[in-house]
Amino acid sequence: MKLCYAKFYPHDFLECHTTDAINVLKSMKESFIWLEELSPGIFDLSFYAVLLHDFGKCASGFQKAGLTKKRWGYRHELLSAPFVQFLDFPERERNLIALAVLTHHKSWDEIEEILPIRVGDIPLEFDERLDELLERAEYIEKMLIPRIPNLEAYYFGTKKPPRQFSLPPDWKEKLRRFDFLSLKKWYETNLERERLTLTFMRGLLNASDHLASAGELNIALLPDIVDAIETKVPMEMWRPIQRRAFETEGNLILRAPTGYGKTEAALLWAHRNAFKSRKGIASRIFYVLPYK
Repeated sequence: MKLCYAKFYPHDFLECHTTDAINVLKSMKESFIWLEELSPGIFDLSFYAVLLHDFGKCASGFQKAGLTKKRWGYRHELLSAPFVQFLDFPERERNLIALAVLTHHKSWDEIEEILPIRVGDIPLEFDERLDELLERAEYIEKMLIPRIPNLEAYYFGTKKPPRQFSLPPDWKEKLRRFDFLSLKKWYETNLERERLTLTFMRGLLNASDHLASAGELNIALLPDIVDAIETKVPMEMWRPIQRRAFETEGNLILRAPTGYGKTEAALLWAHRNAFKSRKGIASRIFYVLPYK
């Protein structure tokens, strides 16, 4: 059985990169709880987008190109997306996952131009590239697929993984018959309704992919503002302007001489107001500093 890499120089096995990306996604799931309020189920769907996003890299042509530091000349996303049909989800969820996979490197406008849409019996380049993928079918069946239940159990925190993905006996032919045209029409019909979910899913997949490629296994969070300031100025030594800022919710104007601690006061105010919420969604803080 020939192995498959997701990255080259340094090499990173496909199953290892996928696991690393899922680790990153899990850390975002635990940190950005408010995203579920905006789009219920988004982290469940994003798990399967991360899981499948690089399956197309199994193609022998992609592997040879990577090892010889050459361009393959085809988008691996087009080979990854058809695997969504083997997910036990309704059409909407499968399409959202497919669209996230298709656009995790290129915009939809760029991908749309190269979608392998069939017209009669005219052969497509997709068929040739799919043949390259199927040359590594043994790797997919014996290395990637058996890992999925364990990844599901780890990510969803259950001893009984949902087992939402399974390859049917005729999976190779079903990949070839994947209907990109129907997916395109669904996107055009549902874009406005699903724009927010699609945007966040693409962002979650990109962040998971890029951070994992950089060797990170989770997202880096800023330290707690109050804790950071207390290491410099203990709370009992805060000046009145700093304490007032820390206690104020809503708009605040500070006026104090240079060196009086306005920067710390502004950060303390930001800390207090960052946790104000409307409909349970955290506010965003933009902190702008003057410079010479």
